[in-house]
Amino acid sequence: GVRLVTEARGMPDAQEGPWIAQRFVEGTEFSVETFSDGGGHHLLAVTRKYLTRPPHFLELAHVLPADISPDAAGRIVETVTRALDAVGYAFGPAHTEVKLQGDAATVIEINARLAGGMIPRLLEQAFGWSVADLFVRSHLAGRSQFAVPEPALHAAVAFIVPEVGRSYLGIDFPEDATDAGTFGEGGTNQGRFDFSDRAGYVIAGGRTASSALRAALD
Repeated sequence: GVRLVTEARGMPDAQEGPWIAQRFVEGTEFSVETFSDGGGHHLLAVTRKYLTRPPHFLELAHVLPADISPDAAGRIVETVTRALDAVGYAFGPAHTEVKLQGDAATVIEINARLAGGMIPRLLEQAFGWSVADLFVRSHLAGRSQFAVPEPALHAAVAFIVPEVGRSYLGIDFPEDATDAGTFGEGGTNQGRFDFSDRAGYVIAGGRTASSALRAALD
């Protein structure tokens, strides 16, 4: 998992590593889903990410397309586009994580792959197409086959995270849940503060980002 360290004595034991140390950046976290080809970097969605408070940063929910102003979205997408150009990313999907603080957008990491965290399922829920199908079609065609509908619906996922140390055997979901499931038959939250802490998920859609998120959380 990820942990904020503010003083030397908080550094983890080197023998527990390997570790990656990065400068901490304040701000609201987003991810940008793109597909790149000869025509440039095509935006699929900007995803808002909801995390636990420091010192850990466990992702609890995602919603896309994010409900942010056009100016904020423009700064995020421009920053990601410049970053992808800078690393020479020419073809394929990318999942780029960004933090926005005021007018400044900062790239946290670039991943040359489809997103995790159920984001491909959110894209399918919001836009009505199969990410896997269009991913394969794009590779076969040599150019992006993705087309984002306007106006798009919104989709959100809320993750079910038991208390640290708590064991669970199963999860009961409401019958009207759009999409829900577990990541295993049962287990115990080991407190790693990463994806392995999640026991299950609920996905919901809506005409607004807030309504989709409320439905997933309910």
